[in-house]
Amino acid sequence: MAEDTVGSDASVRRRGRGPTRATDIWNLPSREKIPITLNELGQGIGENTKKLVKFMGTIARNGDLCPLGFKQWTSFPTPRKDIWNLVLGKFEIDNKGRKWVLSSIGKKMERLQVKLESHVV
Repeated sequence: MAEDTVGSDASVRRRGRGPTRATDIWNLPSREKIPITLNELGQGIGENTKKLVKFMGTIARNGDLCPLGFKQWTSFPTPRKDIWNLVLGKFEIDNKGRKWVLSSIGKKMERLQVKLESHVV
């Protein structure tokens, strides 16, 4: 009887894609901004929205800007306006997108906390 060897090598670990760093956006010259188009709900649309979402993810994972342990934005130590100004420094986006950007960063932070808590327990 032949032994099935498929998947038997448990020591070989598949390499994931790793965290997004968005270095192209973080290293963007201060005079250069990426334009973002918004829909009627203030949500980003168009090709540059991917870059903004990627950048928001890096903000949410940045422990200096978004420290862990806060369940709500209201108890958050970094003022939301500072995070919004950071986004405005890299992207040309209308103020009607502020709510979408900040809530998206908040959701990304919540997902990160849940993910980290599930690994600890």
